[in-house]
Amino acid sequence: MIVAIVTVVFAQMVMITLMVMTSVHMKVYHHPLTAISLVISAHTLGMYAFSIISGRLTDRWGRGR
Repeated sequence: MIVAIVTVVFAQMVMITLMVMTSVHMKVYHHPLTAISLVISAHTLGMYAFSIISGRLTDRWGRGR
C-alpha cells in the first residue's frame, strides 16, 4: 500500500510540474493568455474525454459476477 501511495504522489507531482512548466514556457515565448488557457483546457478535456466510455467498458467487462 505504501508503494501505491508513493507512486500516486510522484505521478501527481510530475503531472503538475509539467503543466506548470508548459504555461510558464508559453508565457516566456510570448504566447497570449488565451492560447495558454486553450492548451490547459484541452489537456483537461483530454484527460476526462473518454471516462464515460472507459467506465462503461469497465462495468461491462472489468468486474466479476
